Amino acid sequence: MLKSEKALLNLSRTDMDVLKADQKDISAELKFKFLAGEKPDSALVQKQIVRHYNNIRAFWGVTSSAQLSAAAYKGLADLYVNDERYTAINSKPDPEFALFMSLAMRCFADTVLQ
Repeated sequence: MLKSEKALLNLSRTDMDVLKADQKDISAELKFKFLAGEKPDSALVQKQIVRHYNNIRAFWGVTSSAQLSAAAYKGLADLYVNDERYTAINSKPDPEFALFMSLAMRCFADTVLQ
């Protein structure tokens, strides 16, 4: 069993619901910023990307700051543009938003995680 699976199985139902709700809120906030014309490297977008990063860490069962490297987060950013499971929002392809997410995540990884 993967570490992420173990971590998720150890969450209470309430904690899992909170994690999923936070994920939806982050996505909605980022989509709003995208539609408003914000750039991926803007402070407003990067503030939400910090939330995204922390949410991903929780889903992956990462607790130590050293456990999720810039390379891992960039790998996830690549999935946003290369994997249809990530390029679709509500089962509808949205490649422009996927590219926005990928660029925002890469900016964060390059400037904060290094």
